[in-house]
Amino acid sequence: MGANFGQVSLRRRLLAWLAGLLLSSVCGAQGWVDTHLHLDQERRLRPEWLALINQFPDRFLLGSDAFLRLPREGRRRAGELLAPTLSIAEQLPEELARRVGYENAQRL
Repeated sequence: MGANFGQVSLRRRLLAWLAGLLLSSVCGAQGWVDTHLHLDQERRLRPEWLALINQFPDRFLLGSDAFLRLPREGRRRAGELLAPTLSIAEQLPEELARRVGYENAQRL
């Protein structure tokens, strides 16, 4: 858990210092997802990440390229690939999930 707090601390400092910095969590077509930083073993959002997202709600994006890059026959796996990223959105308060799920991207 100590390493995760270091990751959050670093990101907090960078977000405070760089006004144009955005952070994203992206589920890729190969199934890679950086949610290992955001979620614990039970796929619960780590409290320190929720606090960071709440502190900078306009600077986070959730997304995926799974639908664009998967071959047609692999699109059935999209739900499986998206599960970690979607679990982050599902654990956020509704307004915050809306912001990081699409309003921030729409604004950009």
